[in-house]
Amino acid sequence: MKKIKQIVFVSVLSTSVFSTPMTDAMVEFSMQQMEEDGMFTQMSDISGLKVSVLEDAYRASLTTCLNEFPIEEEMDDVVLDTCFSENLTSHLNISSQTLELWAAQVDQQDHQSVSKIEQKILDIEEKIESFDLKGEMSEQDEEELIALHEQLVQLYLEQSQEFLELMSNVDSK
Repeated sequence: MKKIKQIVFVSVLSTSVFSTPMTDAMVEFSMQQMEEDGMFTQMSDISGLKVSVLEDAYRASLTTCLNEFPIEEEMDDVVLDTCFSENLTSHLNISSQTLELWAAQVDQQDHQSVSKIEQKILDIEEKIESFDLKGEMSEQDEEELIALHEQLVQLYLEQSQEFLELMSNVDSK
């Protein structure tokens, strides 16, 4: 459920800047990320529900909650999480306790792998942080740190490109 909340929160931050068509794009981006991360398959295995049923419920819940908040308002992730959970349980016709149980099982399985790019970003950020904790650095350390920052920028560009491709697919529909 942590990964779902992160994806939804990123979507909310992004939609606060964009128009309604961008909200639709963010829903699609979130759905794609959850699909790539295997979240629907994992939740299907746990719940016994079909992947398509879960995808429909997630899409409808995300869309409803993102559209409930005017773009001009600052988003509160607790309010959004509550909205999302309430809508999802309603669409799936389950209790909030059941949803939390499923989410806990997903968390326990530790199969919430992030996309390949996200994982590379996390790995590089961890290496950069280790340099920050190191204190004084040699010239070689500084060169390695610069190279890590360059790799990080490249990964951010790749991640942005993936997002732009997704948005162009949504715009062409």
